[in-house]
Amino acid sequence: MLLLEQLEGADLVTTPNAMTEASNLVVQGLRGSLRAEVLAALARFSELAREHYEPSRGVTEAPEYLRLGLADTAWLAVLDRETELLTVDLGLYLAALDRGLPARNFNHLRDPDARQ
Repeated sequence: MLLLEQLEGADLVTTPNAMTEASNLVVQGLRGSLRAEVLAALARFSELAREHYEPSRGVTEAPEYLRLGLADTAWLAVLDRETELLTVDLGLYLAALDRGLPARNFNHLRDPDARQ
């Protein structure tokens, strides 16, 4: 429920890289109707979110690429100062902050003591 609270009223953004990773990860170990339900939920999310594409060629030229990989570095390419990143990925969170981009680590919301 905490995640839903954070996303309520938000303008959702995604990338093809993130959607691909999510579709592969969320169904691991799932079969039958549960697998279909999870993929249907991901499809509904894709209808709500604005999808931004950044060509891989440009993403791989970013200094963060070797450390973060393609999907996470693509986030840095599509974010701007008005779009806040919400992530549990510490490396991505810190890279966004280093670039002066607004970012929150979801783990800090789950456990406020984790910020200290």
